[in-house]
Amino acid sequence: MTTHPPMPGTQKILNPSIRWFLFAFVLANLATRVYSPFLPLYLGYAGASPTQIGAFYSILDVAILALAVLGGWLADKLGRLRSLAIGSVGGVVAFIILWLSPSIWLAVVGAALVLAARSLNNPAQRAFIADQTTDANRGRVFGTMQTLHLATGIAAPPLGGWFIDHYGFASLFLALTLVYGAGTLIRVVLARGLVEERKDVSWQALGVDMRAMWLLAVGGGVFTWVVLVDGFSDISLHIAEIFQPIFLDGLGITATQIGWVGSLAALLMLVGTNISGRLVDRVGERLPVMLGFLLEGLAFIMFVQSSSLSGLAFAWGLTSLGTGLISPAFDALISRVVPADIRGTAFGLLSASEGVFSLPAPLVGGAIFERMGARAPFLLSGVISLLSLLPIWRKFPDKGQASVGEAVLAAAEGASHAS
Repeated sequence: MTTHPPMPGTQKILNPSIRWFLFAFVLANLATRVYSPFLPLYLGYAGASPTQIGAFYSILDVAILALAVLGGWLADKLGRLRSLAIGSVGGVVAFIILWLSPSIWLAVVGAALVLAARSLNNPAQRAFIADQTTDANRGRVFGTMQTLHLATGIAAPPLGGWFIDHYGFASLFLALTLVYGAGTLIRVVLARGLVEERKDVSWQALGVDMRAMWLLAVGGGVFTWVVLVDGFSDISLHIAEIFQPIFLDGLGITATQIGWVGSLAALLMLVGTNISGRLVDRVGERLPVMLGFLLEGLAFIMFVQSSSLSGLAFAWGLTSLGTGLISPAFDALISRVVPADIRGTAFGLLSASEGVFSLPAPLVGGAIFERMGARAPFLLSGVISLLSLLPIWRKFPDKGQASVGEAVLAAAEGASHAS
């Protein structure tokens, strides 16, 4: 089976390959998100101390940054689905280890491998969507993917908690092995049926592609500004998300009420992704990104000015609506401004940069919270979001501008040779 990107106006938004891909995506996301909120609890039951659990996450966070770039590069070299299938087989092995692990050390290995597989697969998934779509439908397909991702995030934790309470962790991981395995089987079948070019996988090729990505990242073009804007956005969101429960608790909001605020936010983020996908296909990426940052900035400021539960929930919901508007537009923009042969690496680099930018956010937010008051971190997040509007307006291309990745890369290489 050989598939090609659909021509505008001649095929449905989702071709058969994308439909099966998204079905496998839902199964894999459901499997990982059902158990992930309870992973610290599982490690504790397996014998890990709080210090060991904290160290596990700290070490893994750093490793995941590198794995995201490596996963994107392998997707460029081996093919999107072939790379995705390999990572997914590793995920199945990881779930089997979690199911059968008799010791804390094997439990840690299994948990680490699941997270590693997810980090390796994420860039390949986004690059596959980019390859299988055109400018006419890419935004809606990325919006559909984000919607499914959010929907599983809403449904999975309650399902996981119920399953653990009634059947225990061992039965849960057996069930998740079967669910994740079904998604992996679909990916393997797709990889065997879709013709993808296999390229050189060597240290020399890795060095060449890393240099190309470095030139794109520092060349001053659109991708440079995408990385910077996305990084600062990640800082503001990370600060706000960490201190939101503490801020609400200080106002006398109960844990149950905080949970409802989070649920409303998740639903509005889902709405935002759908709106963004349609806007991207109609008017380009710049408008939904600007609307998203504008909503985030105003909502953060509105949040700290509110005193009632309804006002707080409304403001926090607007923040998530803005985030939902931004995400599919960013994915579509990267697909348009980065050359196709390094798209996977670009998505991996962006995932890694988000983690790098957000690493200092908890420390910065905590210091501001203690020295300047509970409202200060949210005001800082709002200012960052609003200041981001200027580079977005000036540097992000509109819909009429052609794909510019090759031109940006050529200019960056020329500047490098000249220096």
